[in-house]
Amino acid sequence: MGFYPAMSGADPQLVDFVLGALARRDGRHAEAIARYRRMLERDATLSYVRLDLAGMLMEDKRYKESGRELDAVLKDMRLIPAARTQAQQQRQALRRQQRWSGNLGMGWGLSSNHNQGTDNDTLYLPIGRLPDGTPLYWALPKDPGDMPHGSGGPRLEASAGRDFNLAGHHFLTLGAALDGAAWLRDSDYNRVNASLRAGYKWQNVDSWLGASLIGNQMWLGGKRYSGGAGLSLDAGRWLTGTVQATGSLTWLRRHYASDRYINYEGHLRAVSANLSKVFSSRWIAFAGVALQDEDAKGAEESSLRKTMQMGGLYSAANGLTTRASARYTRRTFGAPYSLFLLRERRDEEYALDISLWNPRWDMGGFVPRLNVGYLRVKSTLYAYPRTERELSFMLEKSF
Repeated sequence: MGFYPAMSGADPQLVDFVLGALARRDGRHAEAIARYRRMLERDATLSYVRLDLAGMLMEDKRYKESGRELDAVLKDMRLIPAARTQAQQQRQALRRQQRWSGNLGMGWGLSSNHNQGTDNDTLYLPIGRLPDGTPLYWALPKDPGDMPHGSGGPRLEASAGRDFNLAGHHFLTLGAALDGAAWLRDSDYNRVNASLRAGYKWQNVDSWLGASLIGNQMWLGGKRYSGGAGLSLDAGRWLTGTVQATGSLTWLRRHYASDRYINYEGHLRAVSANLSKVFSSRWIAFAGVALQDEDAKGAEESSLRKTMQMGGLYSAANGLTTRASARYTRRTFGAPYSLFLLRERRDEEYALDISLWNPRWDMGGFVPRLNVGYLRVKSTLYAYPRTERELSFMLEKSF
């Protein structure tokens, strides 16, 4: 039908109808909406045009405007039953888009190193030097409690969020998350993390840009351990129908409940950029890079992290879905360590995470998920290499 607008004597209503439909198909919703509104300015009784307009507005994240158009459509008593049913279905879809949504997961986890103990079993304290400059060390066996410990225990994960359409493409966004892990051994390492966010988001059919105030609090062993507050900026855009780019900027002020960790307090600044590619309805790949600058009060605790990550998600014909990602991080610390004769510390982190689930394996509304994780940290200083392996089985529900 694309040839019709060029025909001599073409009806303006049909021209806008054809070009508007083509614009919608190509993702040019602003043009499509303008053309359909122009049609309604000429003839406000075109309820079927108004129904299509409501659908375009919902796709373009203009929920309040979409709702007003659907109200007008449903007031038209001339609608045939099929069109009225379609309008009611769109109204229900619109409500789903604007309600609270989130995830709930509970299960059991195992860790080979839940206390993040390092591999070395001896500490070497410098006590002097020989005349030729050779350093002298005092060897101290590490406390067994500081060695890596493995244990298992229950886990809980929950999150919820909602975007409130203020007008047009403008939204108030709210969110909260909670996760925790308990251990049958060493309950001092039981942890709970809670976070909140509130901010503004602009979004349309293929892009978004947001700014949020964020805050978090961590409890360890039932006691307040650390917290932070700051600002997060995030953006994303579909570059094509199958390629999406996202990015974020974060600034966070961190504090600790105990003065023992005062040297860790300070500012955290982070930036990330990611690309994802949809190859089919069953196969998605992604990759990203990130920088994280931790400016702590203690220069030895300040560091710069440079991270690269890649992975993918694949769904088999039977519904079995696999998500796998690999991550490499190089971490450089801000000052030489006095305890190690002013040697510089540089760490390398290698991580692998794999998840398996099948949405068809419904268990009372919950879907089982198996998660496997591996982390290996290497360091230029002997006291910091560590290894951790994790396995968890979770029952998860989205709402």
